Amino acid sequence: MEGGLSVSGLSARVTLLWLWWLQHWPRLVLVGTPIIFSLLPFISQTSESKCAYVIIVMAVYWMTDVVPLPVTALIPVFGYPLLDILSTSAVCQQYFRGTIMMFLGGLTVAVAVEHSNLHKRIALFVILSVGQSPRRLMVGFMTTTMFLSMWISNTAAAAMMVPIVDALLQELCKSPPAPTTPKSNDFKLKSINVDIENGLKKVDAKNFNNEPHAYDNKAMMIEDSDNINIKKSHRNNNSNNKITNLDLDIIQLEPADLKRTDSIRKSDKKETQTYTDTESKTAVSTMFMLGTAYAANLGGTAFPTGTGPNLVLWGLLQSSFSEPTSINFATWMAFNVPVMLVCVAITAVTLDVMFIGWGKWRKMPPSTPEKERSIRRVVLKSYNGLGSITFHEVAVLVLFIILVLLWVFRSPGFTTGWADLMDNDVNIGNATPAILIVFLMFVIPANPQIWPFHKNIIDDKKKKTSGNPTTTSPACLTWDAVEKGIPWGLVLLMGGGFAMAEGAAVSGLSSWIGRQLQYLSVMPHFVIVILIVTFATFLTEVVSNMTTANIFLPVVRDLALGIGMNPIFLMLPVTVACS
Repeated sequence: MEGGLSVSGLSARVTLLWLWWLQHWPRLVLVGTPIIFSLLPFISQTSESKCAYVIIVMAVYWMTDVVPLPVTALIPVFGYPLLDILSTSAVCQQYFRGTIMMFLGGLTVAVAVEHSNLHKRIALFVILSVGQSPRRLMVGFMTTTMFLSMWISNTAAAAMMVPIVDALLQELCKSPPAPTTPKSNDFKLKSINVDIENGLKKVDAKNFNNEPHAYDNKAMMIEDSDNINIKKSHRNNNSNNKITNLDLDIIQLEPADLKRTDSIRKSDKKETQTYTDTESKTAVSTMFMLGTAYAANLGGTAFPTGTGPNLVLWGLLQSSFSEPTSINFATWMAFNVPVMLVCVAITAVTLDVMFIGWGKWRKMPPSTPEKERSIRRVVLKSYNGLGSITFHEVAVLVLFIILVLLWVFRSPGFTTGWADLMDNDVNIGNATPAILIVFLMFVIPANPQIWPFHKNIIDDKKKKTSGNPTTTSPACLTWDAVEKGIPWGLVLLMGGGFAMAEGAAVSGLSSWIGRQLQYLSVMPHFVIVILIVTFATFLTEVVSNMTTANIFLPVVRDLALGIGMNPIFLMLPVTVACS
């Protein structure tokens, strides 16, 4: 008995300790991490150990999220100068490098696309074009999300598509109208004569035989003695129990059980299908949402500004190597666009097999023409609600295309770029065309009074005046839209990664890591790539993509240099895996 009490008391204490840990672990990690790892710079008074201390604290905070990620990214601003690694000005310069300006320009152009509703017009047009069956709708959603996430952030692309997906799901999963003919049961017994003495209900055989749910032998054979009690009698005293068209006189159904025949029939019908109505609706919703999410992630890998890890690699390559690398917009797209298309196709086929099926393995009933027309009406109504295309949308689209062309053909490598033709003494980076296009978006009016975009402006809420030529049009992009649409924390997070990498390079920590990883040179290079890409992929399941890229890519760079491998051969696959 005493042993039982001690075990019970120990279990209660462990439970209370676990609950206390769940409640207070963020504070313990926040305070304990710098205290525990502070032994590292005290034991080894070297620049490498001091820089490693700052990086370890940042990595723990990033992975546990005990402090907001952008705030953790600011640790080098005070950590490196206090530990005599980098000066304050040298650290702060990393937070606004050319790569970050290019990233900021790309984000601003994406905000302009959203501000003009151009993304909605593109999405609705694609959905109208591909068709309205569940399979075609999934392809349309994934294609649109993939394309948009190449240019705008993955989160913005997915957030823009979700309301459209939800509206179509409501129409696609709408229950059909209730039938108007049978009011209580699928079969209606006509000409019922009540025999009070016998307590039986007599059914006219002719009317019963004409019912659509009657069986071929003209008898309702229901094999459920607990639910329905069928009593048979014959006008003739024949010992044969077979019921024929002439012998059928009486079928007695319990009144309470008669009301349940409709549900029995429906349940029997559902047993022949893989999905019930509710399961089919859930499957369609899951398929559309997963397809949209996967397409947003995959689309961001195809263009350098599509997602944060791409620009982390871009900045590391520029800061680590003085000579130009082979990575530019053209070569990046040549490598990643085919990979993106293949991955999206594999994802679409996988979701289709899992939720829809083919042939005899089909899990979802085919879509009806009425349902497809209903969905098309919903999409067409939303598309027509956008009105005719405006000068605002045209201007943003033209400027966006110009920016992409300026990026791709700045210095493509396979031909002479426009930056090479200018023959300037200074280098023209990718941030220059990005900020130029952003400036033009703040200057060009969104609704100029020129043909064919001239429209009478009616302000019903204020003055109710029309056709006022002195009305000032807003610009294609406003600062309010930029303030609300730019993820400023992401900019700081990227700057923190660059500052962390710069401190590792200056302190010598990168070289030390490279020397320690030389032992991996005995392994084949493709095996190293597979192992590291797999590890980075699983790490992004618990840590954000940007955090994984900031921590992992500098180490991967040092590993490649230490074993004599081309860093791009290892860093580019890891970047795609982080995205």
